[in-house]
Amino acid sequence: MHTENINNGFILSVHIFEL
Repeated sequence: MHTENINNGFILSVHIFEL
């Protein structure tokens, strides 16, 4: 469960960085 949360945050960070 914790891993999924971290993965979600990482993906979100990448999306924001790409924007």
